[in-house]
Amino acid sequence: MAPLQLMLDANALQQNFSRLGKLAGADQHFIAAIKGNAYGLGAVTVARILQSMGVHSLATGSVDEARVIRNAGVNLPILLFASTLPNDIPELVSEGFIPTITSLDSARALAAAVTGEAPIYIKVDVGLGRLGIPIANAVKVICAIHELPHLQLQGLYTHVSFKDDVGRSWAAGRLAEFDRLVADLHARGIDFAVTQARASSAVLSGLEDRCNAVCIGHALFGLYPFPIELACTQELLPVIVQLSTNLIQVTRHGQGADLAIANEFGLDRDRIIGVLPVGLAHGISRPTPGKTAQVLVRGRSVPVLAVSLEHTTVDLTRCPDAEVTDAVVLVGQSEDASIELEEYAGWRNESSLESLMHLSGHAQVVCG
Repeated sequence: MAPLQLMLDANALQQNFSRLGKLAGADQHFIAAIKGNAYGLGAVTVARILQSMGVHSLATGSVDEARVIRNAGVNLPILLFASTLPNDIPELVSEGFIPTITSLDSARALAAAVTGEAPIYIKVDVGLGRLGIPIANAVKVICAIHELPHLQLQGLYTHVSFKDDVGRSWAAGRLAEFDRLVADLHARGIDFAVTQARASSAVLSGLEDRCNAVCIGHALFGLYPFPIELACTQELLPVIVQLSTNLIQVTRHGQGADLAIANEFGLDRDRIIGVLPVGLAHGISRPTPGKTAQVLVRGRSVPVLAVSLEHTTVDLTRCPDAEVTDAVVLVGQSEDASIELEEYAGWRNESSLESLMHLSGHAQVVCG
């Protein structure tokens, strides 16, 4: 058994998909963003669940991740966010992936390298300032790409992420600007099967556009990209059922003994110490100074004393009946006690997403 286990709730993922679909609109294509190893939850496991749910396509920024997903038998269309050099794009097309084009040079390199039809998505930057063709030049550049041979312009998209009310106002204007771009291109005889601008932030906050697709990441997995009060729904479900490990050692230390791991010398009372087989190497961050992280053993909350490279030490004095092999819950429920992901992250001064990214790839993922 792997030292760290992550149990997912496929039903919660299905319910989030249904609720977000209703918020976005019944006529919308649903592109599921599974970048970052499906937000740390396991790209292959999540992709298989999403395929059974009937999403339109998947999107990720990692070529290696896309290959692993495809080799695992997932046959949904996979959009690759811009993450490769122009010369690498033809190979990706030959493997059946859909590349994102962010410049005329990239489009020309692809057109020159292929002989058959190469499906592409074009990304426009409407003001985020990251990737994409700047919207001021978008009509000119896209018209030029449209004239190139072999390229099948399947999708046009952008990104307007935000985290507060000020950002929401900005995003509303950017969505309208993107709608105008789509209309302008249509008037010039250039249409796309998929147009997308809204992501988790826009859908959760009730913003609208004239596109026919949404691309959802955060919200699909029960994560809110901004304070929950800004969302139209507070009914998204956490997809993580439990993050757990097991005790590998339990020792008893009498009053007066030294406990250097907790920086205590000459204990004022008897203590019981437990060791977990996970630490920094498994993505378990140390608690922020001044905060005490907790774990659950036999339904009781016990404090974390230290996190080292491959081990975590906990104080089991509140749980005197604890034994080696007992389950230790880092996130989730143990009998009547529970720890939410937000609590786990808060002890480490991290967001829930940051904690998931630290844990990504370190746990055995199973569906509950």
